[in-house]
Amino acid sequence: MVLVGEPYDRGHIGGRPGSRDGPAALRSKLSAIFSYSYGVGPASSIGDLGDIDVERGKTNQTMLSQLQEITAKVHKKDTLPVFLGGDHTLCYANVAPLIDQHDSVGIINLDTHCDLGNPVDSESHTGSPFYDLLQIGLDQYTHVGARPTNVGTPKTDTSIAQEESSERRTAGHYDHCTIIEQEAIDIIMAEEVGKDVAAATQKALETVSDVDQVYLSFDIDVLDNSTGYGTSSPTPGGLLSREADEIVRTIAQERELAGFGVYEVAPMIDHEEITVKAATNTLISFLNGYSNR
Repeated sequence: MVLVGEPYDRGHIGGRPGSRDGPAALRSKLSAIFSYSYGVGPASSIGDLGDIDVERGKTNQTMLSQLQEITAKVHKKDTLPVFLGGDHTLCYANVAPLIDQHDSVGIINLDTHCDLGNPVDSESHTGSPFYDLLQIGLDQYTHVGARPTNVGTPKTDTSIAQEESSERRTAGHYDHCTIIEQEAIDIIMAEEVGKDVAAATQKALETVSDVDQVYLSFDIDVLDNSTGYGTSSPTPGGLLSREADEIVRTIAQERELAGFGVYEVAPMIDHEEITVKAATNTLISFLNGYSNR
């Protein structure tokens, strides 16, 4: 395994910036946490490629194109990349090379939002990575940890649509439900995880059983805002930190993966490093699970 830092957070069309500091904060806490997990085992040694030099002043599209050239080379190495974001826009550049390199690719995304919005003014953003990936051939998308009000409003619900801002409509908010139906996207709600985390995890694994390569994405806002406050869009009603740890560790143990990414950790708006520590703990859970398959 190898760490790859991506200090970029200019993909937001709403919410709060600050996740550009995520890679440094995660590395700092990672070095201070015991890597042995009782009942699982130790994490194996992990390399670090450092941070990708992201040029300021570039458009999101230019940045993603440049970044994709680098991540494509990383994916060709005989190692598992662990990407440290950065905002969720980056997930496009981290997964797109896999679609080019393999017959079939699926994603399991732990997230409060489904991120299926349309690009705005032809620019990708934090709310559009999975829409963008579906357009270039992503075979399976599974969303774990959704909240009922964050999946999307049907386009036909004009009473609600009239209340929404033009910015959210422009971002394709109302297309989510249509895309979910058209693409047969699997949604596992946060409540379902809370009732039986093990069953929800197995359900997620079953949805990607027919694809060759799987990428696991962890957006920290999937956690309840009592823990996941230090992020762009903290939301109540989310997963407990231990639930996220179990899901990530189990998937890492039971499924061969093509990559893992941690996104939207924003230390500058965190409180006493609560969110950074939770994200690092989930990262350690992944490393332990993958090391002890």
